[in-house]
Amino acid sequence: SYIDKDVSSGRNYTYTVRCITSDAKKFTSGYNPTGKSVKYVATPKISKLEVTYDGVKLTWNKVAGAEKYRVYYKDRNGWTKLADTTGTTMLDMNVVSKEFDLSIDDIYYTVRCISKDAKSFTRATIQRVRLLAIIRIVPKFTALVQ
Repeated sequence: SYIDKDVSSGRNYTYTVRCITSDAKKFTSGYNPTGKSVKYVATPKISKLEVTYDGVKLTWNKVAGAEKYRVYYKDRNGWTKLADTTGTTMLDMNVVSKEFDLSIDDIYYTVRCISKDAKSFTRATIQRVRLLAIIRIVPKFTALVQ
């Protein structure tokens, strides 16, 4: 196998394979001159996770060649799709309505590039958020006495 590390996101690359002798002096097979073409799309990286009153706001880098992004979160129940978007920010408002054991629960986020039809996608990087910062402090109101 071979990994081409000299690639740029959003560009198409064409590859083909040909057998050679162990001393690399002679070809021992033919090859497909058409090759196999693939479009390389880089993995988005979450650049900012911000805890707001309304939830967790994620920001990630724009990726050349990306058509859409899919955001997932992971809690104690496993990975769940949060949403698809063409933008580079997302607000997870659902996190404030869930119940967590703050001594053990973390939430993880990941973003993938996906095609318009959502049939192909890139690898993903994962980032963790400590939930201790997400607790809302809601003031208690009592009846007014006149």
